[in-house]
Amino acid sequence: CLGVPLPPLCRIMAAVGLEIQLGAPGSKLSKEQREKVEDNFKLLDRDKDGRLTIQEVGILYRAFGQNPTDEELAEMLRAVPPAGLDFEGFVSFFQNNYRVPTSEDMLMRAFQVFDLEDTGIM
Repeated sequence: CLGVPLPPLCRIMAAVGLEIQLGAPGSKLSKEQREKVEDNFKLLDRDKDGRLTIQEVGILYRAFGQNPTDEELAEMLRAVPPAGLDFEGFVSFFQNNYRVPTSEDMLMRAFQVFDLEDTGIM
């Protein structure tokens, strides 16, 4: 998830469809979303110390549907302490770094810019 082949757990989490959508960056998670985050936080906390490593924070952030570039994610992760984040710290990280996903309509308009002959093929 961080510029290397996806670890098996990350592939599984991405395939399960864990996307979390908020109204806007900084919005609070709903009760159901918090439960989803907590369940997956516990799954990823392999040593069961109640904290995720910096790499695990990035993995879980992406598993919930966020798609920053490797450079953007690295910049975000600079704010994570070397000891990693506990559950509440991850919730805060996710809420503060959340970006509204690109809509299908926006993707179609972007595609049409390159579809010069209006064939549906680039």
